[in-house]
Amino acid sequence: MRERKQFVVNCKDCRRDVPSGVKAFPFQSIVVTCLLCKEQRRYLPSEVFLGRPNHLVGPSALMATRFCMLLMFPTIFALGLKELGPNTRLGASVLVMAIIGGAVIAPVDGSIAERSHSMAIAFFVPLTCYLIVAYFAFIGSKVRIPAGSRRDSYAA
Repeated sequence: MRERKQFVVNCKDCRRDVPSGVKAFPFQSIVVTCLLCKEQRRYLPSEVFLGRPNHLVGPSALMATRFCMLLMFPTIFALGLKELGPNTRLGASVLVMAIIGGAVIAPVDGSIAERSHSMAIAFFVPLTCYLIVAYFAFIGSKVRIPAGSRRDSYAA
């Protein structure tokens, strides 16, 4: 028989998922005692999630997020090169070099996680990257045409 999902919390001491003991989603803080380390702690509703008490929820959500972002680079590449004119080659090389950022960010993220002993703190690194991408998507990607030039002048 398949195990039913239940509301669980992540123990702040031993980092294990622990059944919360509540039947419905709590709208106020709850007190849960960890079965492994016997620590009793208070958890906010934002720290309670629906799942089986195991460690596959977090990595699965992270992989699903990465999978959904597969289309980001081609979109950013196309928008970044839009109307660059003679600077298209330079813009393309800068965008290709931005891939190295992915190789640099992962070790920085891991280093912060190891030093702080907290993945929650380490996730501020990708959060910063996502905020930069969001800035580009909403504000930075707008084409700015100087006041003295006209769009029609490119056709001539």
